[in-house]
Amino acid sequence: GPRAGAAFAGLRRAAPGDRAPAALAGALGVALGGPRRYTARTAVRPWIGGGRPQVGPNDAVAALRLRARAVGAVSAALGVICLVRVLQGA
Repeated sequence: GPRAGAAFAGLRRAAPGDRAPAALAGALGVALGGPRRYTARTAVRPWIGGGRPQVGPNDAVAALRLRARAVGAVSAALGVICLVRVLQGA
């Protein structure tokens, strides 16, 4: 399952533009990015995350489940904030 500690470690190590992918990679225990082969050349890019570089269908399912949980958590938090504001008469 997702690993919160690894997700936060990915956030701390990542460049500002790579923080969300690094957190996802850390949570799933995978490495994203890395070298990419194009028709005529290979682009050398850094790996994001410290996990295994081979990503498969189970990782995609785990990423979708993690996303659903994150959306649910944010929605619940926003609901609580709205409820508190309504009850306070804001």
